[in-house]
Amino acid sequence: MTISWNRPPKREPILGLGTRGARLVRSEIGYAHPSELELEVIAHMRGALVRGSPTRGARANLLRVGQRGIIGVADGLSEGERRWAIAHELGHF
Repeated sequence: MTISWNRPPKREPILGLGTRGARLVRSEIGYAHPSELELEVIAHMRGALVRGSPTRGARANLLRVGQRGIIGVADGLSEGERRWAIAHELGHF
């Protein structure tokens, strides 16, 4: 027996979408350099909570329900790895 999943067709990437999003954040909160950003604050502004997680195998994960979300970040990451993981999950969110 073969199961057929009804998947939406793959979308082509929307060029410039990330750049427009970054410019919007910059205009909303203002910053001179990305290192000034508190990613947990940006997540909160967007409706997501960032918290530590004893996860294995992934640096971070995202649980989303409607317009709210929880970003779980693996314990023990360096500050740079933590920032990258939060930013990555915010991109999905």
